[in-house]
Amino acid sequence: MVRATSDQAKELCYRIRYDVFVRETGYIQKEIESGLEIDDYDRLDTTVHFLAYFNGQPAGSARLLLPNRSVSEREGGCYGLPMENLYDIRHYASTDLKIAEISRSCVKERFKSTKTIFCLWRSLIEYAGERGVTDLITNVNPETDSLSDTYLIYKHAKSNSLFDPDITVHPRKTGGKTSDYRFPLAKKPVGDSGEEFDIEELPQTLKLFTRVGLLFTGEPIYCSGIDMCALPMNWKLKDICKSPFGKFFQKKDAAEKAA
Repeated sequence: MVRATSDQAKELCYRIRYDVFVRETGYIQKEIESGLEIDDYDRLDTTVHFLAYFNGQPAGSARLLLPNRSVSEREGGCYGLPMENLYDIRHYASTDLKIAEISRSCVKERFKSTKTIFCLWRSLIEYAGERGVTDLITNVNPETDSLSDTYLIYKHAKSNSLFDPDITVHPRKTGGKTSDYRFPLAKKPVGDSGEEFDIEELPQTLKLFTRVGLLFTGEPIYCSGIDMCALPMNWKLKDICKSPFGKFFQKKDAAEKAA
């Protein structure tokens, strides 16, 4: 597990992201000749990349975005974070929380394991904590492009107390496509009308995020740029020890072995 500081190491992160998000899952429908999934935030000096190896081969990556004053002044946001393109997160500015954003967490299919992604997050959390970050924010892919299906997840999260009681963010836009879904969720009928549905269970990505202690903070949004939906979440670093991940996080030997 390393922090990717060289251009070569960062390129490995971008290549892993392309392999996962474009080739393996198809969540991003954009073939790029370079084979690199990269955006303008990756080039900022406030963005930190983390790279996981498995038997010497690049296996996974994640990135941490710290607030950037130049971006916030240019874009008119509070923090200069990409999540502000989707959500109004001004609520955080009225608190004493120090936030950063976690995004692009992924592991290539042939190396996929919970330990690999946990080790990536462990390195990221240690780095963030050393810089005074109290909360990590993110918008999570619910594995569907259907906004109505994503609202079923939202309803499920509400009914299972998976919302942060202290933080609320708001989508900057509403609406989404109403047909031709690429990734509809499995649903079960509720009642006798045949017109109401509920989800069978949380998608795997959201299961993992809730397992390590992230809580939802607002309604879903449809992202037309990548034709997928997103849900906002918050990760309180002080509460990590209360989750199953907290036990793993405290066992350095286990983390180093998994890396």
